[in-house]
Amino acid sequence: RIARIERAGRDDAGALQGFQRPQIAGHIREIRDYLEKPNSILPNAIVVAFMGQAWLEPVTNPESRLCQLVIDTSKGPPGWIVDGQQRFTALSELRGRDFEVLVSGFLCETEEELQKQFILVNNTRPLPKALVYELLPKVGDLPHRMSSRSQAALAT
Repeated sequence: RIARIERAGRDDAGALQGFQRPQIAGHIREIRDYLEKPNSILPNAIVVAFMGQAWLEPVTNPESRLCQLVIDTSKGPPGWIVDGQQRFTALSELRGRDFEVLVSGFLCETEEELQKQFILVNNTRPLPKALVYELLPKVGDLPHRMSSRSQAALAT
């Protein structure tokens, strides 16, 4: 209700609209299958940016530095998912299982600032493959894509 996924695409004039990559069905299915297990956890936050229709209000204690985020959804979801779109989609497909989901949010003044934050948040380096392959044989109950590699890692 508070955020949406804006996929990258072009408008009629050819200008870029949105910024999220396409969905990866296999990855979403893998996340969903994991989340359906009774011992699953979801420690990663969904990162949401707000540009308008959201603001901070101080809490009632005048000596406190805490603020409350107020989100106006009367005109639709005012937030953009900046990170966690695959997790978000997998969560939306879950049936019969509830999760409390951490959400990190920030306010942007301009679309340029929103796009800059998207680039910065999504510009991380993956773990080195050698480290992942060395750890795989020591971990159980992994998705098939990873557990099949675990057996190969044992052979090296």
